[in-house]
Amino acid sequence: METANLTLRTLVVVDGGAAIAVLAFLGGVAAKEKVDFAQVGLVAGTIKWFAFGVALAVFGIALSYLTNLATVEIASSQINSWDHPHVADGPKTKFWRHTKRAFMFSQS
Repeated sequence: METANLTLRTLVVVDGGAAIAVLAFLGGVAAKEKVDFAQVGLVAGTIKWFAFGVALAVFGIALSYLTNLATVEIASSQINSWDHPHVADGPKTKFWRHTKRAFMFSQS
């Protein structure tokens, strides 16, 4: 679980850094006296792919957070007792189990 979270955060940093590097490169090219704007347009088109990568990574982080939230809510909604089976499902436990499965399914 922690490895997946670290991977998604790394993707945000790498894609965001690549987009910033492309913008810095375009700024340097635009500062020149003779600029071929057709070439600049081609390079600028790559920024959308890096932005798409950042958006997907952030979406993955959000799904991971919601899955963890559902897991905590499952544990919080269960009723503890001194009698066997000691832990029984509460009124909202079934809802949170289905919610967790939905988030886990959407991540795969």
